[in-house]
Amino acid sequence: MLQIKVIKPGLKSSGDYFHPSVALLPGGDWLMCMQALAGHSDHYGSPEYCVSSELGDGWSAPSVILPMESHALSAELTEGVADVRLFALPGSTRVLAIGCNTFYTAKGALAWDKEAARSLQAPPRQVPVYSIYNPGSGWSPMRKLEAPSMVSCDNWRVACAQLAFTPEGQILLPVYFETGRVEFYGHDSPQFSVCVMQAVLQGDDLSILNSSNVLSHPVARGFCEPSLYDYHGEYFLTIRAEDGRGYWSCSADPMHFPEPRPWSFSDGELLKMSSTQQHWLELNGKLYLVYTRDTGKNSDVMRFRAPLLIARFDLETGTLDRNSEQVVLPHETRDGVHGLLGNFHCLSLPDGSGIVVDAAAFLKVRGDDIVGQYTEVWIAQVQEVTGVSI
Repeated sequence: MLQIKVIKPGLKSSGDYFHPSVALLPGGDWLMCMQALAGHSDHYGSPEYCVSSELGDGWSAPSVILPMESHALSAELTEGVADVRLFALPGSTRVLAIGCNTFYTAKGALAWDKEAARSLQAPPRQVPVYSIYNPGSGWSPMRKLEAPSMVSCDNWRVACAQLAFTPEGQILLPVYFETGRVEFYGHDSPQFSVCVMQAVLQGDDLSILNSSNVLSHPVARGFCEPSLYDYHGEYFLTIRAEDGRGYWSCSADPMHFPEPRPWSFSDGELLKMSSTQQHWLELNGKLYLVYTRDTGKNSDVMRFRAPLLIARFDLETGTLDRNSEQVVLPHETRDGVHGLLGNFHCLSLPDGSGIVVDAAAFLKVRGDDIVGQYTEVWIAQVQEVTGVSI
C-alpha cells in the first residue's frame, strides 16, 4: 500500500490559486507556479511563482512570471497564458515552464463568449508558449512554439501536460490540436486530436524536429490534454476524452503509437470518467496512474472531480489494479460546497517517492455565474510502505 501525507502549504497571498505545479531545484529547493481564478469560466490571472526550501510553510511571496504576464490586445480582448506546468531539465539547473496562450473578454474565456467570438473576423491563434527559469537569473523571455506540421493550425496546445525526455536529452511534447469543429453544449467548439512532438532545447530556444502519428477520437471534442511518461524505455501516453472514458497507449517508439485503449480495471470494468485529466506517477520503480472517476459516492461532484485517486498500472494486462486504488487527495466540502480537483500535476522523485499537487476549488455557482470562490493548494507526498507488496 501507499503512505500518503497531504500538506496544505502556507502561501503568503490571499489569492484563490488554481493549476499548481512544482519542480525540484538543485540544492533541494522547490519551485511552484500557479494562477489565480478570475471568477469566470476558464479565466485565470497571470502565472505566478514562489520558492521554498520545504513543501509546507516558508514559501516566498508569489510573484508574477513577468514574461508570461497577461496583456491587452484591444479594449475588448486580453491575451493570457494558462495550463502551465514545470519540468526540471535533465543535466541542468534550469526549469522549463510550458503552457499555452489563451484569450479573455470581460465575460471570461473567449471560447465561451459567443457574442465576442462572433464579432471577430478570425479567431486569434492559440499555440504553446514557454519560458525557462534559471535560479540565478530568473525567467527568460516567453516564446511561442512553432512546428512545421502546425503552420496552418490555429489552435494547438501543450496544456496541463507531462513531458518525457529521451536518453539523448530531447524533449517529447504531447500536444493536442484542432482537426474539426463540433457543437459542444451550445458552443461552436474545436474537435481535437493528439500527437507527440520531438523537440530539442538549444539555449532558451525550443525547436520541433519531428511529430508522431496522429491519434483521433470522433466523439464531442475528441482527444485532449495528453500526458506522457518514459518508463524503462517505453513511452506511456494517457489522454482525456469526452465520452465518459480516459484512454492510454504505449510504444517503444515515441513517434508511433498504437490505437489508444480505454482505461479499465484488471477485472475488465471500464473506468467511468467525465472529461478530466489523468497523469502518471512512478513510485519505487512501479508505474501508477492518478485520475478521477465515478466511485459511486461522488455523483454530486461536478464531473466526479473529487476525490483524486491513484492505482498501480499492470504492465502485463494494461489495466489498473483495483485492489491498489487509494485516495491521494480527498473530497472535502466548505460550507456545503464541494472542492473540485482534477487540474493537477504529478512529479516522480529520485528517491522513489512522488508528489501530487492540486488546488481544491470551492465554487458557489448560480446559473452560469460563479458567485463565490475559495481555493486551497494541496500537496500529497506519496511513497510505498517499506516491506509491503501490493
